[in-house]
Amino acid sequence: MKIDVDAIFDEYLNDFIEKNAGVLSAVEIEKKIEELYLEFGNIPCDKLGGKTPLKYFGSMDSDRLLELLKEGIDEGESVSDYLCKTLESRLDCEEALTEMALEGEEELAVCAINILGAMGSKKSLVKFVEALSEKKLPSVISDVLTEAVCKNADAVKEEVIKAYKPTGIGAESFEEILSNMSRDERVFKLLYACFLNNRASLALNAQYLAKYGDERALTVLYSTIKRQDISLLEYSELKNAIEKLGGEVEDDGRFVRQTSH
Repeated sequence: MKIDVDAIFDEYLNDFIEKNAGVLSAVEIEKKIEELYLEFGNIPCDKLGGKTPLKYFGSMDSDRLLELLKEGIDEGESVSDYLCKTLESRLDCEEALTEMALEGEEELAVCAINILGAMGSKKSLVKFVEALSEKKLPSVISDVLTEAVCKNADAVKEEVIKAYKPTGIGAESFEEILSNMSRDERVFKLLYACFLNNRASLALNAQYLAKYGDERALTVLYSTIKRQDISLLEYSELKNAIEKLGGEVEDDGRFVRQTSH
């Protein structure tokens, strides 16, 4: 029988609210919910046979945990964080979670990607890079995969450099990932070339150069911000990038609006 652990937490939360209604404000109670949820994970519950929520899920085998994850999402239920937390420690689930991340429906995929990220799975990151480079993915999946790889960009640096093609599939994702890497001459040259050769994404690529943090980019940023064909948005992003890299920009007044009365 499947037990709704989060429903048990809701009872615990309601009891807390009743006991503290005259002591804490609604805002204070709301701020404490996350703390209470973490606390509840280690409290034994009669409805769980005397086990804590974390030990309840921890006592299950990996196949059952994966089954509950998929069932919950298929049935439109919220997935318990205690379940996800338990899966994060199950390395034997890595392959199945990676398959869910790349082949599952959207909500399941996002959940699996997040669990793998918390797990620190290098194998899944390599698979994510392959997926980003091989096929056009739904925007939500692409965004979450990109974010996951960005958080551990150096772990798959070689794979990204090999997969990245400026006009290829996943190019925009790889450019963001490259900007999150540590200093490497190859990475700087790729980001620099991307800025020079992609006029349509000038503002975004200025952000990437700033994020990467190599002051040598100031030369091209300074020359670009002087151009007369850039928009206000592009000017603003170029200015922000220059200042983030330690440079200065004196406003030339091009975008000052004059109003008549």
